[in-house]
Amino acid sequence: MLWKEANKRGLFEDTKIEAYLNQGEFEIMYDFNNDELWNRNGCIYEKGQWATPLDENKEIKETISRLEKELQELKDKLK
Repeated sequence: MLWKEANKRGLFEDTKIEAYLNQGEFEIMYDFNNDELWNRNGCIYEKGQWATPLDENKEIKETISRLEKELQELKDKLK
């Protein structure tokens, strides 16, 4: 059940998460004793709390947004 919920949240076996930036060295498993779900990049669930998937394209999206805004400002000046 936890894996289904994790997948709905965008957390798959190889999804990088904000808390960890590593080479995918963790074991994919559920730890019953500590109520933790792990993927290759770290702990994605711990006692009711979910990790946030890392948006690897965040920097690119921000650059595109900034450039679009600058382009619009230039177009407005030409009018």
